[in-house]
Amino acid sequence: MKNILRQACEAGKQPAATLNVLALQELAEKDLASQIPASAARVQALRTQKKYTEALQEISKLRPYIDTFFDKVMVMVEDEQLRANRLALLHTCCENFRQSQIFPRL
Repeated sequence: MKNILRQACEAGKQPAATLNVLALQELAEKDLASQIPASAARVQALRTQKKYTEALQEISKLRPYIDTFFDKVMVMVEDEQLRANRLALLHTCCENFRQSQIFPRL
């Protein structure tokens, strides 16, 4: 995800400012988007309780949705709005589950 976002940025293609779930078209992207909020909330709760292993296990539950997304969805499409929204989906996922969000600073 981070590589796609970096490459898109280098090519002058930016994610939408916010993810528009109503603009998602493919089932795989809708499924991924639907899983992120609840998973992020569970991960944050586990992090607060210092249950870091469980937080990582929760994140790993997204793997099938992420794999299906990358198997079924073309992110870098010609349609600028669709591409920006798909990039926003990836950005949302990365921001919710980046390492610094999960583990405390040492």
